Amino acid sequence: MKREAGRKSKFGRVAVWLGLLLCSAVIVSALALGGIILYLSRDLPSVEQLKTYVPPEATKVFARDGRLMAEFFKERRTDIPLKSISKAMVKAILAAEDADFYKHEGLDYWGILRAALKNFRPGAAKQGASTITQQLVKLVLLSPERTYKRKLKEAILARRLEQNLTKDEILELYLNQIYLGHGRYGVAEASRFYFDVPASKLTVAQAAMLAALPKNPMGYSPLRHRDRCAARWRWVISEMVDKGLLENEKAKEIKFPEIVERTGRGRTGNEGYYSEQVRRFLVEKFGEERVLTGGLEVNTGADLDMQRQAVLALKKGLEQVDHRYGYRGPVAKFNNNVAWARRRLKKALGESPGGYGLHLVKALSKDVPTKEKGKVILDRLLDQSIPVRLKKHKVVIGLVIRVVNDKRGGKAEIDLGGGRASMLRDGLAWARKRRGARRPGKVSDVLSVGDLIQVRLKSMDKDGLFSGELFQRPRVQGSLVAIDPATRDILAMVGGYDFSESHFNRAVQAYRQPGSAIKPLVYGAALMTGRYTPATIVDDSPEVYKNLLKGSSWKPENFEKSFKGPMRLREALAHSVNMVSIKLLKDVGISRFKRFAHDMGIRSRLPSNLALALGAADLTPLEMTNAYATIAAHGKSEPAKMVKKVVDRDGKVIWRPVEMAPKHPLTRAAAFVLASMMQSVIREGTGRRALALGRPAAGKTGTSNNSRNTWFIGFTPNLVAGVWVGRDDNKPNYGEYGGSAACPIWTSFMKAALDDRTIEGFSQPPGVVVAKIDPKTGLLARENEDDAVDEVFIEGTEPKEVSTGDSMAPPDDSSMQFMMQDKQGKR
Repeated sequence: MKREAGRKSKFGRVAVWLGLLLCSAVIVSALALGGIILYLSRDLPSVEQLKTYVPPEATKVFARDGRLMAEFFKERRTDIPLKSISKAMVKAILAAEDADFYKHEGLDYWGILRAALKNFRPGAAKQGASTITQQLVKLVLLSPERTYKRKLKEAILARRLEQNLTKDEILELYLNQIYLGHGRYGVAEASRFYFDVPASKLTVAQAAMLAALPKNPMGYSPLRHRDRCAARWRWVISEMVDKGLLENEKAKEIKFPEIVERTGRGRTGNEGYYSEQVRRFLVEKFGEERVLTGGLEVNTGADLDMQRQAVLALKKGLEQVDHRYGYRGPVAKFNNNVAWARRRLKKALGESPGGYGLHLVKALSKDVPTKEKGKVILDRLLDQSIPVRLKKHKVVIGLVIRVVNDKRGGKAEIDLGGGRASMLRDGLAWARKRRGARRPGKVSDVLSVGDLIQVRLKSMDKDGLFSGELFQRPRVQGSLVAIDPATRDILAMVGGYDFSESHFNRAVQAYRQPGSAIKPLVYGAALMTGRYTPATIVDDSPEVYKNLLKGSSWKPENFEKSFKGPMRLREALAHSVNMVSIKLLKDVGISRFKRFAHDMGIRSRLPSNLALALGAADLTPLEMTNAYATIAAHGKSEPAKMVKKVVDRDGKVIWRPVEMAPKHPLTRAAAFVLASMMQSVIREGTGRRALALGRPAAGKTGTSNNSRNTWFIGFTPNLVAGVWVGRDDNKPNYGEYGGSAACPIWTSFMKAALDDRTIEGFSQPPGVVVAKIDPKTGLLARENEDDAVDEVFIEGTEPKEVSTGDSMAPPDDSSMQFMMQDKQGKR
């Protein structure tokens, strides 16, 4: 008995010691854990900031009709409240990521233990058991690295977060923060991108697909890995059923949702120059960080349909101008290496499937030297190319592999890499050897086997063979600006041939000489003196102007190198007579004209010499077009504007254009008379190509020395547009003029932009009278005179004297001399 009692006593002492040891271990562990928590807590971010956390949100730019035009962002996100997210989306994300979210206090302890045990296994992939709360902490407060130290910090912060925010607040932050692939953050952007529906309208099928993405957004992308995404989607649906969030019968009826790839949510890809100019304005006003993360809403005056029409008109017009100078030859030639070049072309497509080709994103920075080997050229080109699907209107690189001659001009067979094309004579009829040369008679006059060319695809036959036309990227550049004269909204702005190649916006950044396009301003200033009318006779005769300071002289000429003698101002403007414009400017006075031009909308510095009458000043297409808008707006001058309103993410208007009293450099009567004179430019003068518009319009051509700059600016009663064509290197475009290069582009754009509008004429305002005059003298016509014409006058300036029938000679001013500065003005 004693031995048994001693044994029990011994066991009792051991149990006590074990208990004490266990308690000590627990206490030490607790102290150690507390110490670790205290240590890690020293540099932890405060969860208080999540109470006021505002996620980075994209700035959105809207056109005048409310369509989204552009977004500027670091992370493309639209922040929305939880009530604006469908119940299906909430259930799907809970099933996929954290079914016990509304039960736990931020941590899933059993999940953490399971993941820890698996992670201790040699060679095992790292696993996590993060709750939605932990994921939010990692997304917003911590880095995404996978270490035990970061995991402990995450757990500490998750518990704190649960103590400071409600479950709904945490879930709302999470659903706005998560990345869901293709640059879309949050369910609002993802639902629009994948399904083109708001987050509030997501179906169970759509919600389950979005819930499948957070684990690996691009790995499960339905656009790149549809099968993989579908498998993950089925898993989410089954999890919803298992967790009691979806009825089994309904789950059986659900099908994988149809995906709608959205590259811009309503954008057409034509807004580059316009939206970039808006971005520059916003950065100047609010700073780049706020523009990229502040969630601003920007309302503009852009008309997206007109913007698209402007892009198409300018592209087509510049290509036509370039074609007139002839074909510059293939990009490269592979006479002895055709097989190698075909293999290289296919290799460059990589994993792209059949039906793809290579689009050259930008031209080579310089003309390729003729001595450079074809292989080197091809490598340089392929480095600047991207795979694109072969379809109508696409421009892709092609290799000529066969040329066949026949009575109809023959054809060329072209390897596109992932497809084939044929080209008939009509597809390269423009490809002369040089300007003025004969058109090619057959395909072999232009193309040879081994030529590497660019092809614009046209139609495709049932065998998948495309017909194509020879493409050549223009060397000439241009711009087009369209303005609503009533509101001064900039409706369209295109700053070059291709925004992807050059972001330089020639509509606002290129200062070029307008040539004769400035003459309507000179004539407008003359009308406002009250001494001139459309019927005033001015002598088109040579003059020599001496610069008494420099001891030099200037003898200007007309374009035709001849002089017409006495003529009416209407005729002089219609035919762009230089000498008449110079004489008007001298009489009006240079200083007075400069003030008038600035009031009309010209913002740049103007030189103080008579060459200003011929456009010897460096101005932008935007300011020139806006000056013409003043004429169309009945003489009322206001700044042209792109941005109409900026609203912050809380709905508060933070910027509007400053309301300023408009100027009236022209009276309504003077504006009407000037517009009437400018209609003659189109009816009978240098702008006759604009007659194809088929409705009343006024405008003026402009061509600077050696055709370095060619212009046409014109308007109807409700739309003003200006076109500039030239080269970035300022080289001459011999043989091109405002009427041949710029006017067809203007006409093409205006026809498209006004296609659905009623034809309107210019309404005659009060203060304008019409009188019959003798066109030879500008005086009142005699009764029953056969040659009499109707002319418009500002009331009180109409002629009182009746013509005798003899031509009228203007006063002799051949001896005029004055102080004159250099012919070419400087900005």
